[in-house]
Amino acid sequence: MTNHGDPPARARRGRCCWPQEYLAAFAASLSEVTIGFVYGWPSAALPVLEAEAWPWRITGDESSWIVSLVDIGSMVIAIPAGLAANRLGRRRVLLSSAVFFLASWAIIIVAQSAEWLYAARLLAGMGGGTVFTVNTMYWGEIASPGFRGSASSLTQAMLFLGVLLADVVGYLYPTEYTTLAYCGLAVTLLFVACFFPMPESPHYLLMRARPDLARRALQRLRGRADVSAELAPMEEALAGELGALGGGDLHCGCAGMVRTSGARRALLIAVVVGALQRLSGFSAVIAYTSTTLPRSLQSLGPVIIGGVLVVASLAPLVLMDRLGRRPLLILSSLVVFPAGVKGLAVSGVNISLTLFTFFVSKIYNYAGEIVMYFSFAAAGVLTALFTYFVIPETRSKTLEQVVAELDERTAAHPARRRSAEHLP
Repeated sequence: MTNHGDPPARARRGRCCWPQEYLAAFAASLSEVTIGFVYGWPSAALPVLEAEAWPWRITGDESSWIVSLVDIGSMVIAIPAGLAANRLGRRRVLLSSAVFFLASWAIIIVAQSAEWLYAARLLAGMGGGTVFTVNTMYWGEIASPGFRGSASSLTQAMLFLGVLLADVVGYLYPTEYTTLAYCGLAVTLLFVACFFPMPESPHYLLMRARPDLARRALQRLRGRADVSAELAPMEEALAGELGALGGGDLHCGCAGMVRTSGARRALLIAVVVGALQRLSGFSAVIAYTSTTLPRSLQSLGPVIIGGVLVVASLAPLVLMDRLGRRPLLILSSLVVFPAGVKGLAVSGVNISLTLFTFFVSKIYNYAGEIVMYFSFAAAGVLTALFTYFVIPETRSKTLEQVVAELDERTAAHPARRRSAEHLP
């Protein structure tokens, strides 16, 4: 019987085999497709639900709640998902997100009123919050330095691919409300089938004092038997981070998120850039595309916008080696939290970001298009400025090197160094 926990046979004999980190990152990113389908669903479904012929026609206010309740669900689950990722593992918790998505689509299929859709969207948000919290941790920990930038770009592209897929289904079946939900179910099941065989994060296994399993997982991911040169620095860095956060306590609390200068800087970058991104309005634009565009473009327009988003999100794959990886923004910031606080820190960031998303999605129908789109443009400019002047470059650096650089930048600033010295 084959032992799936062992490294591949060719790796055990010292020969190279195909590294699985690419496959693992792709499989994990399918969870982003499920979220993208959730975000794209309102654009395809709202015109049907708001039509006079629909048996239980919804109002404009109900539409805004259907769109924005996803963010409430994401906030509710963020901290439990982060804590669970530290206790149960990144892979297991990421797989559990499918339960929320499947339940959400099932409710949508049998829904008889707006209240049913409220419940469904809350559950979808809980699935999305789990993915946003855990998936970034997973691919950030399994990807080698040269591949991490591509993995983060892939994650963003897959989210927009989910949006595009929902728009295409809505275009092909404009009145088939349940067909859209069945496609959402299928996308979720595809993620489960592809991600289930993938290995756990070696970082997590080291945190749980399972070095043998961590070595096996890393051998599978890298496709070679000798991973000592990568594993030893990883163990040393994790031990130092956990020790600095409270004597090796894996589940240190909120104080741990700001105890080290690197963690404080990563938290600032993640929250500020993430908030500016959300204020640029991409989630609201995606959700309300079909109802915002002129009537002549309401059918095909969402598909065009979804395609543009996918192409734009793939551009960093071509440009990052020339321009560096600072433009990858929030995704790069989230992976550099020290190990002991990563789950709680990413959860906190997720909560703060979804608050901004909820705010934008809820007021979109009331504030007026001129005000909203000028605000979106201003947020985009501020994002670019903050990225250029504040976010460090992460190209060809390990997670441990990035964390060390963040610590050094804070220590080099006299005022920040004096502040850090007074922390407990």
